[in-house]
Amino acid sequence: MNLKQLDYLAKAISLFLHPLLIPTLTFILIYFTLPEFLVPYSDQNIIFFISLVFITTYLLPVLTIYGLYLTGLVKTLYLDKPSERIIALGISIIFYSFISYFLYTRLRANQQILLFFLASVISMISGAIVTAFEKISLHTIAITGMILYYGSICFRSQIATLMWPFVGLVLAGGFLMSARLYLNKHTPVQVLYGFILAVIISGGLFFIKDFF
Repeated sequence: MNLKQLDYLAKAISLFLHPLLIPTLTFILIYFTLPEFLVPYSDQNIIFFISLVFITTYLLPVLTIYGLYLTGLVKTLYLDKPSERIIALGISIIFYSFISYFLYTRLRANQQILLFFLASVISMISGAIVTAFEKISLHTIAITGMILYYGSICFRSQIATLMWPFVGLVLAGGFLMSARLYLNKHTPVQVLYGFILAVIISGGLFFIKDFF
């Protein structure tokens, strides 16, 4: 594989595992490996739920940021400037908070689903605060949160076959972090900051209740 192909591969990994796609990918993975975790939803309701997650956590934030780009409030879609990254995070926080409220009040989502979105909102708020002082890898925050969330499900379910998708998810996380470094989007320290922040927030929320 030549350097150009490696560049395309790294960009493809970064796009497929974009932070805004992580909620959708998380619940698709759960649907195919442990659908009973999504109770009380039926199969039809699960499809509606995942579609709602995709629209609210990916499509609407992307369209809003693109609208800001067209108006000139955001200079590039790569969001290289700290101020642009903070704006994007603020937009995502609004939409994530909305779906959290909607899931709680209208769709009667279970506690574990709500916990995922709580961790996501807290992680984004923390990421925005850190970004004001130092660039941090949002990709790493998101994928690490997904790994910890799925890992907590595996831990509680005690189903041996879930080990394999979990291992695959960990490998995907490693590829993503490597891709961000390869593309020079982040330094190793910025990736480490993202990992530590996710472990503190997501790890604390997903695992602490299992021990207390």
